Amino acid sequence: MHVPSLQGLKSTWPPLINYMTWHVPQMVRCLSTKQKQVFLPKTSFRVHIKSNERAALDSELADFAHFSDFYRWQLNAPERQVLPLFEVLDGPPYANGPPHVGHAINKILKDFVVRSRVASGHRVIFRPGWDCHGLPIELKVAKNTREASGHLILSEIRLLVYLITRDPQTCFRDTLLLFWIFWWQEISALQIRRAARDIAEQSIDKQMNSFKRWGVTADWQRSYRTMDNVYVSRQLRLFAELLDRKLVYRAFKPVYWLANFFSAFPKEVSKYSNDVIAICDAF
Repeated sequence: MHVPSLQGLKSTWPPLINYMTWHVPQMVRCLSTKQKQVFLPKTSFRVHIKSNERAALDSELADFAHFSDFYRWQLNAPERQVLPLFEVLDGPPYANGPPHVGHAINKILKDFVVRSRVASGHRVIFRPGWDCHGLPIELKVAKNTREASGHLILSEIRLLVYLITRDPQTCFRDTLLLFWIFWWQEISALQIRRAARDIAEQSIDKQMNSFKRWGVTADWQRSYRTMDNVYVSRQLRLFAELLDRKLVYRAFKPVYWLANFFSAFPKEVSKYSNDVIAICDAF
């Protein structure tokens, strides 16, 4: 393979070579001169820090500054007992994973409310909580089970091959049958509950530690969890009271239904398509 020499390139593309050999060095010298003219202060502080180091430093700062003492002082100090009470209700987040930006926005905004009410002359009650029931945690259990067991993936492949070779009229019935055999029999309801409790407890510990590091003002010693026996028993008593007052009844009502999860679908999160292909026959 022939490689052209520099002289050959100069004879072929003289404008480009002249530009590279003359103008580029001039631009470099110009930029270096301008950098010397701009005042760029330097600092001994680290510009970047790793996430685990940031978490450790935040924890040290929270312990050193005694962030948790502020909540106890504003609520229990003798000189503040004459002030009116203001209670902040915490719509509990799901205990199905580590904290994220949504948790930060929620808890920091509530911390603004707590501190502003304290500054305006109130004693504030803020008990944080966690929602430990529902589909998100069950899906987390299913995901962990699927990742830990390749048998479920093979079951879905067998199901797909089976449905392709079957008659379409019996496809729906066989789908439900095989779905029950290959999926729901892999893990019992009791195992799901135990696994969901483990995930909820781990998630609560991670989220609570992060909230404390962020300096969120709350009653962390009296936080509530919807899976606690005390909470569940109170719910049952309140439901029985509603039933005695005939405020709860059974009737037919159309609901959105998720066939793949055998669960109701919240109306609030449903989305409608602007292009409707339904046919209407007016009489």
